[in-house]
Order: sequence, then C-alpha cells, then structure tokens
Amino acid sequence: MQNLLIFILAAGKGSRMKRAMPKVLHPIGNLPMLGHVLKLADGLVTQPTYAQNNHIGLVVSPDNCDAIQARFPDIPIHIQHQQSGTGDAVKAALADYATNHNTQNNADNGIVLVLYGDTPFISQKTAQSLITAAQQSASQESGALAVLGFNTANPANYGRIVADGDIISKIIEAKELTPAQRKITLCNAGVMAINLAHIHQWLDGISNQNASGEYYLTDLVAAATETGAQIPLIIADEAQVMGVNSLAELAIAEQYWQQQKRENLMAQGVMMQAPETVFFSHDTDIATDVRLDPHLYFGEKVSIASGAHIKSFCHIEGAAIGENASIGPFARLRPKTQLDDNVKIGNFVEVKNSHLKNGVKAGHLSYLGDAEIGADSNIGAGTITCNYDGFAKHKTILGENVFVGSNSALIAPVTIGDNALIGAGSVIAKNVENDALALTRAPQKNIGKQGMNSKSNKQTKD
Repeated sequence: MQNLLIFILAAGKGSRMKRAMPKVLHPIGNLPMLGHVLKLADGLVTQPTYAQNNHIGLVVSPDNCDAIQARFPDIPIHIQHQQSGTGDAVKAALADYATNHNTQNNADNGIVLVLYGDTPFISQKTAQSLITAAQQSASQESGALAVLGFNTANPANYGRIVADGDIISKIIEAKELTPAQRKITLCNAGVMAINLAHIHQWLDGISNQNASGEYYLTDLVAAATETGAQIPLIIADEAQVMGVNSLAELAIAEQYWQQQKRENLMAQGVMMQAPETVFFSHDTDIATDVRLDPHLYFGEKVSIASGAHIKSFCHIEGAAIGENASIGPFARLRPKTQLDDNVKIGNFVEVKNSHLKNGVKAGHLSYLGDAEIGADSNIGAGTITCNYDGFAKHKTILGENVFVGSNSALIAPVTIGDNALIGAGSVIAKNVENDALALTRAPQKNIGKQGMNSKSNKQTKD
C-alpha cells in the first residue's frame, strides 16, 4: 500500500480580489473555495487503497496563516515564508512534513498530489485518474509524474502543454510563451501527481532563471524527461479546472456551482419552477418530492423532508423542515429552527431557535423566537414571542392545541398549557394553565354621537 501526501497550495495573496479576506476563503455555495478542495482531498485519502499515514496539508503564507488556520483548525499548515513560486511551495511543504513526521519507514513509497486552493471543482474521479497514471508509470526506473491539462478556446494566461498524444514533452509558462506558442490551446491546470521517490531530486534541480524569478513546479516535467521518464497527460473538462482570481471570476464560479447543484437536485426528484432563481448552500439536504417555488435562498445547515413546499421569496438557514410542511411566501427561518411534519408557516413569519411540532400553523405576520410550540397549535396574525429582556433570551412554551389570538404578545419566560386560548390583543406575562382562557384587555368604552358632539363643543369652548 502506498502513502498519499496531498499538498494544497493556498499562499497566494489574491490581490485582484481587493479584499482583506484571503482569496481561498472566499465562499462558493457558502463554503470557502478551500473547503471544496479539502472535501476532494479527504475523499481521496480515506480510500482503502492507501496506507494509514496519509497526509493533507495546506501551504500558506505568513500573511494568511492565521485566517486560514482559524477557519480550518484541524488541517496541518505548512508555511511558505517566501513567495517564490509553486516549486518552492511544494519544497517548503515537503521539508516541513519531514520535520514533523517520521519519514524513515516507506518514506519514498507513495505519491505527492499537488492541488490548488483556488481551483475548487476538480472531481474525485479526475484526481484519482491522475494518481493512477502516476502510479502506473512508477514502474519506470526513472520515476513517475502525471499532469492534469485541459483544452480551451481561450487560453489567456495559462501555461501551455506540448504533448505527443497523451505523453507530455514540455510545459511552457505563460510569461515564457513565444507568439507561436500562444496559439496552443492545450493548457496546464497546475495539478500534478508526483512519485515520492524522485520528487526531492527533481525539485532540487529546478531554477528560478525565468521571467518571474520563481521556481516553477512545471519545470519538474523537464527534469523528469531528462532522466528518460514519460509524463502521462490526463485531460479534464475546462469547468473542473476553473480558477478564481477575482470577484468577477468568483461570481462565475458560484453560478457554475449553483447550476450543478440544481441539476443534481432535480435529477433526485426536487421540483423547481425557475431553478435559476433558487440558491443553495454546499450542505443543503433536500429529499425527493419537495417543491421549490421561484426566488429562494438556502443558507447553511438546511434540511427539507419529503413532500414539503417552499413558496417564493423565503430566506432559510440553519433549519430542519419536516414532511409535508408549507413555508412562505415571504417567510424567514433562522438558525436552530425545527419544524415537524405538516407545519404551516405563512407570509411574513420569522422563526428563530424554535421547535414547532406536528401540525402547528402560523399563517402570517408573526415572530416566534426561542419557543417550543406543541402539536396542532394555531398562532394568530401579529403574534410575538417577547424573548429578550435587554440582557438575556428567555423561552416561550406552548402546549398542544393552543390557540393564540391575533396581535398577542407572549412575554417570556412563560408557559401556556394544553388547549389554552389566548384572546386577541392580549399581553401574556404569566403562565396559563391547561384549558384556560387568558385575556388582558382594557375595558372597551363606546361614546355615542351625542357624547362625541358634547366632547367636541367642550374642547371648542376651552
């Protein structure tokens, strides 16, 4: 069994983003780009074909180290102290890995896979094909190295690959291209799988005598071919190797990711009338036979059970929605919301950190925060759980089959028993027992026409 070391290069400053946040932490589907790459890496190292001492490491700069480590605290960090190119980044990572791990046993038995934190869409199938190509060519005495490439009608500033069939002869960085070479449409994605037995020798052999004054990882191809190695080329779809270097490219990547998510969900039986208007997060979990109307936004940690209907203009995050629930239109579900089966949330209702049990209805114009509402209870329009006293949050508990009349305020902490009825316009600050009617209204006073005239005359004389 071989070792698999995966180094994700994430030291770039991302100056074209023009933002303080490190480039690789910018989100796609509410997950940092780097998080998408880490998902790929984790899927690779957990395969049973590899040894137990596999490794995933992030190569970062001193400037972005703290921010990246704060977001991904469990992933080992390798610092590239000088921004001297991709070859230098891998060399720094290998040196740091050797310092912190026992590399004496089977140190050269394995593959180094180099990924990029700003290239979030490479599939596990593509990455595995690259690794397999490197492993298969490892039988050569001169070693193994496999490169990922792609064809494009707009090569722009990508490095070019010169190949004979699926064997690479050389890679030329964009800054080194001649006018004739710029016409080549086979481009380098930057991703490589490299035999551990030879990587140190090849890295030591590259120089920074080039237009950028950097150590190019692509120069390993020349170093390997000089030893007689044949370098296999794996071709990926252009979309898979999409890189993100600006906010405009980030928006394009988001659009691509959302479209893939929509297509996957519809293939699983999720109905969308206007899928281009529905936006998901990386962890959105929707069961089959769910209906999604136009203009919806799903933040992180949302799950929706079968038969639910989400109507237009809803904003949902951190919520679990039960079977056959009906949400919206114009509803907002905030984190730690749990809606059981057959719950109905209508227009302009906001729910936060609350559990609404089977059959609860809140049809319109209500705020339900820090509440537990029993089965089959009905919440009238304009109802508010007054959960915050200026210092702390408090809980409102409603039993089963409670009816809350319109325009009521429930001042927490308060408990309302089963089958209780709250009269419309009430302010409830004390617990209500089971089967009780609670009212807090000022006495109504009607003044007739004659009384109104007398009052008006008095005010005139005054």
